[in-house]
Amino acid sequence: MKNSSSYQHENRCYKITSKNIYKGNSTLSSGHIVFDSSGIQAIDDDKSTPNIELNIGDRLLLPGIIDLHGDSWENTMMPRANIYFDPKKSLLSLDKELACSGVTTAYLAQGYSWEGRTRSPEAAENFLKLFSEYKHLMQADVRVQIRLETELKNSAEKICQLISDHNIDYLAFNNHIPQAKHQRDKSPLDFANWAEKRGITVEELSNIVDAYLDKDNKETSINTAKVAEFLKKRGLTIGSHDDKTIDTRQFYRSLGADVCEFPVVKEVAADAKKNNETIIMGAPNVARGGSHTNNIAAEELIRENLCDVLVSDYYLPALIQAVEVITKKEIMPFCEAWNLISLNPAEALGFFDRGVIKIGNRADLVIVNPEAFEVEATISNGSFTYLRDSIIACFQ
Repeated sequence: MKNSSSYQHENRCYKITSKNIYKGNSTLSSGHIVFDSSGIQAIDDDKSTPNIELNIGDRLLLPGIIDLHGDSWENTMMPRANIYFDPKKSLLSLDKELACSGVTTAYLAQGYSWEGRTRSPEAAENFLKLFSEYKHLMQADVRVQIRLETELKNSAEKICQLISDHNIDYLAFNNHIPQAKHQRDKSPLDFANWAEKRGITVEELSNIVDAYLDKDNKETSINTAKVAEFLKKRGLTIGSHDDKTIDTRQFYRSLGADVCEFPVVKEVAADAKKNNETIIMGAPNVARGGSHTNNIAAEELIRENLCDVLVSDYYLPALIQAVEVITKKEIMPFCEAWNLISLNPAEALGFFDRGVIKIGNRADLVIVNPEAFEVEATISNGSFTYLRDSIIACFQ
């Protein structure tokens, strides 16, 4: 039985004409794109012979959004603590959310952590089995990023096997034990919220933190190094998450981590930039006007050229909202802002077949209303995965 994507678009070749196409070179220009399920076939070539055409006027035709880190999917599968829904239906629902947000490539951030519940090692293993089973039903190119808590004891062998079994190509190291201790000691309400989100009691979370505070740091460093060596040998992407000091960034750099996710302070971001590393910040941080955890404001880093990529983090719609904020505040021109969620993440992960509209690339595209700044259609690998009435009216 064919999935809906292949059935709907079999043997169909599309031509979209627009006054505002982002074809690269940081400019918008008029023209047309011809594509099918095998990729972008032609750009501004009148000899092409599509069988379906649409003229979208002055709407923006842009490369599809590439989201390198999102954990809002956890709420799709477990909307409330310990309340779980069918994983297959949850993933298909997530696929729809990605489509209406303009996302054509997405990494789901799966914790491998001491936190328990959806981020426990057991939950990670179960999720990856389910994901491998249902991934083919999703129309976006959806992958998994492992977020490995470095304090986990004896995790190297298991995590390496998991990466191998499920073709994981991106892992980020993080250590949230110091943050948990700080919240417990200084911000008990935040600590209680953390426990609630994980579906455990405050006492249970506190006991977990105490247990890990007593562990041998030398042993965890050896464990982390083993995982990093495994990743490097396979040419996989390594990042670190929530680096608070330059020393921390330098440590992960020594392990081969050239992606700096959510640096907590500007000095860390500046150190990453100096070393030609990719700096990732959260789009919600930009859309809201600051960090919800009172860390460095992403807008400040963008203004100082210390941010390369924006990700959805916990809220998918923030991706396009952040670009709108950046453009309206004239922090950078529109096309450069769009690069933060398309070209730059593609380059960071070594995707050479997406992130920019050019012949031979995947037909991953998004149509945006320039006035409302809303996604009106999404095309993933040549298939329309999201389509509003306003675009249906453009078919000729």
